[in-house]
Amino acid sequence: MGLKDVLRKLLLCPVLFASGPLLHLQFGHGYEGPGMNQIDVLIVVFIASVVLTTLFALLVMAAGLLLRHKTEGVRFVVDAVLFLVFLVLNAIGGLTARVS
Repeated sequence: MGLKDVLRKLLLCPVLFASGPLLHLQFGHGYEGPGMNQIDVLIVVFIASVVLTTLFALLVMAAGLLLRHKTEGVRFVVDAVLFLVFLVLNAIGGLTARVS
């Protein structure tokens, strides 16, 4: 695992982390009633983003250790697939979160 691999993984984590709350604020379900329910939902989406980003970082580092003898292209594809899976999960969580 070279410096490029580590930097790539470090740069993907903030993008993944920010995607859930930003998508919720931009395109998510709004709340028109009284109270602080919109903030509560945003906090839940924020916590879900933290958990997903942590899981992504752990899985991508484990995959890097398991694939350290493979070519850089294979490691890049595995990182990209994991990133896209977690990005979709985070986007779905941010877009579908609503107050009930």
